[in-house]
Amino acid sequence: WKNEDWFGYFWDKYFPWIYHTKFEWIYVAGVSPTQFWFHYGDLGWLWTGAAYFKGGYVYSNNLQQWIYLSPENKTYYSQASQSWVSY
Repeated sequence: WKNEDWFGYFWDKYFPWIYHTKFEWIYVAGVSPTQFWFHYGDLGWLWTGAAYFKGGYVYSNNLQQWIYLSPENKTYYSQASQSWVSY
């Protein structure tokens, strides 16, 4: 298990597949420890970095907007619609 202060705890034995304590299995594209794309279930490709994620923000390629993720509740906050959306 590894821990990044900004990203949390994860297990990367099968990188680029990693198991994250909040997201469960995600596929990571890129090797930068401070910013990368990852594929997360029905939300598809998301980009994040140390300066953004600590607050929970990711950029959604599918939605073409920044969203605030709440994986514990399986929801995200859409800035565009100003509402919480289930996924």
